Amino acid sequence: MRRKSFSKFFKGSILEYFKTYIDNFKARVTYKNILSGIYFPKIFDDIFSLDKNPVKERFQSFRERVSSIEIQVEWKEIVEALLLTMLTMFLYMSAFLAEFSFIPLMIITIKRGWKETFFYLTWSIIVIYFINAKNLTYSPMEGRLLLFSPLHYSFQYISSHIGIEGRGLLDYYLLYGVFGIFLGHLVGKNYKLRYIIFLSVIFYIGLIFITFMIASSINGFSSFINGYYRYVDEATKNYINSSIAHLNSFKVLLATKGIDYLDFKNKLAVAVETYKKNIIFGLAPKGGYLIKQIIMVFLGVFFVKLYFRGKLKRAALDFDIIDYEIDDIWIWGFIFSWGLVYINLYLKNSILDIVAWNSAVIFSFLFFLRGISIVKLIVVKLGIPQFILYIIFILLLVYSFILFIILITGLGVIDIWLYIKEKLQKID
Repeated sequence: MRRKSFSKFFKGSILEYFKTYIDNFKARVTYKNILSGIYFPKIFDDIFSLDKNPVKERFQSFRERVSSIEIQVEWKEIVEALLLTMLTMFLYMSAFLAEFSFIPLMIITIKRGWKETFFYLTWSIIVIYFINAKNLTYSPMEGRLLLFSPLHYSFQYISSHIGIEGRGLLDYYLLYGVFGIFLGHLVGKNYKLRYIIFLSVIFYIGLIFITFMIASSINGFSSFINGYYRYVDEATKNYINSSIAHLNSFKVLLATKGIDYLDFKNKLAVAVETYKKNIIFGLAPKGGYLIKQIIMVFLGVFFVKLYFRGKLKRAALDFDIIDYEIDDIWIWGFIFSWGLVYINLYLKNSILDIVAWNSAVIFSFLFFLRGISIVKLIVVKLGIPQFILYIIFILLLVYSFILFIILITGLGVIDIWLYIKEKLQKID
């Protein structure tokens, strides 16, 4: 009986206590107090005034995480990465600037890492696929004289046989996307520029070899090569026709300038055919594409250096041509490769011709850089402003390109026996 009465008394007391507390709470908390913000701030002050309160600690921890500088920087870098990805797509779809589309991906890789950059690359390729599927813009593979390399065609050839609608997806993903991530990773890992160039050449040659092997396995190598010749012929004809159609609206203007429209049209056709014969099927496969790729690596590193404005310290970004060195033993590669070029003048083998010329171009380029480093050292020792050197180089390139290349490369070669650079370095 005592237990029941005590329990009854205890429950009654507790219930009465809470009832009284609630009545007082209702009396104090009116709509006016709530709207004016007087009462609830007081309640929160009471709650967070405790010394050890898990609610208070969790709230403060959350506030510190959200308002920290790291989180703000993170969001800024994500937005920056998205903008750079959009720039990559714009450069690629412009066709004229497509060769520079790997540079923004280099920057993203350096700042965000290669794994995250692959995510942005995948996102961009989905967008480009949609654009190509909807025919919202021209593909870089159509009607352009700048992207007629066999490597671009091999990507198109493979895409058409495996059923990928967007013909520019493979070259965008591999030749520009993966290549940009690869270079950015090397720069971020503090590789020297010479190793980056060497590895980029290996990457480019390996990509050519793999894609040619895949393309040749579909219908044979001869079918692939014949298809490439037909593709170039068709593309150049389309370019001429589109240019002529564009010129039709300027007939009157050309006549007022004393320019014969038919004569101008014929000269355009001759110029395109000359370009196709001497560049696309001539100089380009004989080292032209390889040199272009090396120059693009130099430009990529240069633009990355400009983007970071000296805030990023990496070995490749601190490169100065005056410090360029190459071992003398590489002269044997120079001699052997040019020997193959000479021998093939009699053999006239097309495969050996491409291999010999590309090898000769690579070794010549190495000694060309050595010659440039000697010229710059001479300028520094004489105290000549560097912009004058740049002006001279530009004039020589424009007016005497072949002579300029031969003289500078020859200077790099004879330095092996004359020790020109070593003697200049000893001069105070």
